[in-house]
Amino acid sequence: MIGPTELPIAICSLLLRHIGESHPPRRCEASENQANEYETPTGYFKIESLGHAAINAAVYAAMLGQQSKAEEYRKAGLRLSGHDPQARLRSAQVLAQFHRDRLALAELDLALKAGLSPTEITNNPAWQRFAAYPEYAAMMAKAQKKK
Repeated sequence: MIGPTELPIAICSLLLRHIGESHPPRRCEASENQANEYETPTGYFKIESLGHAAINAAVYAAMLGQQSKAEEYRKAGLRLSGHDPQARLRSAQVLAQFHRDRLALAELDLALKAGLSPTEITNNPAWQRFAAYPEYAAMMAKAQKKK
């Protein structure tokens, strides 16, 4: 079993393997505020949480068309960070990538209820096709009123 200190390294190694890098990340030996930064041969990246790492892996897998991997990472990310509006937004992006629009709309609704700003949706052209759905329009109108 992987201990809590090795888990971020294990997740990052897994992500990098899918991205195509062959070297495992190395934790930066820096100040406390850089405790979650990792060095790779191509530069540095920061992991805010394991849930975000999994959700980001899901988005990447979805962009590559790897639906089963994307779904696996999406579910793992939501188990770890389901309360986070950004995680819900990224989950919706994965679902939308595979045209699972009803589920994507449900995730967007959860993201808004968790505190996501509606402008993060309306300012992103990826969500324009959802304007054809009456429930999207109603959800966005309700969110705009709360603002």
